[in-house]
Amino acid sequence: MAKKKEDSKKFIISCRVNDDEMDILRQRAHQDGVSITQLLRNCLNFADSRPRRQGFCETKQAC
Repeated sequence: MAKKKEDSKKFIISCRVNDDEMDILRQRAHQDGVSITQLLRNCLNFADSRPRRQGFCETKQAC
């Protein structure tokens, strides 16, 4: 039997984005030197470390 990783990833999340959104994701990932997947994981960590507010900020972006 194969050995399980301690931090194994079991779930796949998918969503559709338009061309402009994909360009933004690619640019930000490139600027940070990470993959889009890692960029989104970093956003989850960032959002988790900040106090939660109702609604969106002016830019409607989490990170």
